Amino acid sequence: FFGASDGLFYSVSAKDGKILWTFPTNTENVSEPLIDTSSGIVYFLSGSNVIYALDAESGHQVWLYSRQDTSNLSIRGGARPALKDGSIFVGFSDGTLVKLNAKTGSLQWELVLNKNKKFRDIDASPVIDGDQLFISGYDDKLYSVSVAKGDVLWKIDGGGYYPVTLAGEKIFYSTTNGEVWALQKNNGQKIWAYKLNDGIATQPKPYKGMVVFGESQGYLKFLDANTGKSIASFDPGRGIMSTPLVDEKSDRVYFISGEANIYAIEAK
Repeated sequence: FFGASDGLFYSVSAKDGKILWTFPTNTENVSEPLIDTSSGIVYFLSGSNVIYALDAESGHQVWLYSRQDTSNLSIRGGARPALKDGSIFVGFSDGTLVKLNAKTGSLQWELVLNKNKKFRDIDASPVIDGDQLFISGYDDKLYSVSVAKGDVLWKIDGGGYYPVTLAGEKIFYSTTNGEVWALQKNNGQKIWAYKLNDGIATQPKPYKGMVVFGESQGYLKFLDANTGKSIASFDPGRGIMSTPLVDEKSDRVYFISGEANIYAIEAK
């Protein structure tokens, strides 16, 4: 299942590439879909601020939820929805995070995170851990939000484009002002910060006591997860925008460079 910039959402056979069905949205669809195998529903956010729930087998619409964004400026992107206990969580370009009933699409709560900044977008996917949900606005803050009630538990200045990474009691987070942070999960207190020379970092991924990420204008970087100290780097040319895939069993890291090359790096 995937969306495309031609105004269609696709279901394609993984076996032979045959198109099974398409669903028209009349706008680009660049966000990653969420497939709930237990209910047979696929959820995705379109470029026009509409989240759709479709029957995965037939492509028929189950429900939709739409928001109007009056801003003339937004970042091209879109968050993958999150699912927990029969509820869908998703952020929109108007700076609002919502909780919806996964079966009906009815609104359970909404939380306006960013009203005043130039770019109000919520492009990062929500990350849920127990009753805590972690979400960031592009030109805003990182928030910890109550899953049940939608209350802000804590927040820290620093917007983000990529989702956070949870590792035990730590959060690893890439900010839109070109830093990578390690934070305490329970209160958001900063443990360390690493500043890039230029650009922004992809979502950090843990690897055997380190964190791995790509720099949009630089290197594949390995940092000490406890101190933030740089350990190693690899220069693919023209930077990295894709989040690395880490395989600890084979000690390999895979990523796509800005020059459209796919790399396998021996991390050990």
